[in-house]
Amino acid sequence: MFSLFHAATSPYVRKVMVSAHCLGVADQIELLASAAHPVQCVDWRTGHPHAAAWFAEFEQHPAMLATRPVA
Repeated sequence: MFSLFHAATSPYVRKVMVSAHCLGVADQIELLASAAHPVQCVDWRTGHPHAAAWFAEFEQHPAMLATRPVA
């Protein structure tokens, strides 16, 4: 079993969890609560239409859906 210190708003933890889901090892990770500073929502999509279009498709990937942060 793996242990991962995590906070729901951490983009780094999300990258790890997406990778874990893709590799089929997500169920082997124990999530340990960690204090983290809240992340401000930044409207990066405005002014970046190509990146926004790519992300709109990418965020539908099963691993991205399985690791979507809960607000």
